Amino acid sequence: MSTVYTQRFLMVAGEGGAGVYTVPAGHRAVIRCLTVYDGASATGRGVLWIGANPIVARTPGATQSVALELWLAVYAGENLSLTTYGTSTAASCTGYIFADTTGPIGTQRDVERGQVVAPLPAAA
Repeated sequence: MSTVYTQRFLMVAGEGGAGVYTVPAGHRAVIRCLTVYDGASATGRGVLWIGANPIVARTPGATQSVALELWLAVYAGENLSLTTYGTSTAASCTGYIFADTTGPIGTQRDVERGQVVAPLPAAA
């Protein structure tokens, strides 16, 4: 069984704040929380990306923060990005990382076509 580590993958702030985390070879990341704070404008937002795909965007409101609970898998070699929009906006992305040599089961194309993908192996 692989050791699981908690991880703050990214933390960015300000207009156009951006960060990228690449999951290391032989590992899988699970994103559990996206937190976004807007210190002034009510229009600031944080956007979480996997590769070139925007996955989650949150706008908390003026002088408010929001924490969104997630279950997102990010596989070895994939880029996780976090971008902020708004001068008083800050965001962070946290979760877990562990050793995994299996990678994804099936492909995004299989899921889009509605094809059945192989189930996860049973726990030992």
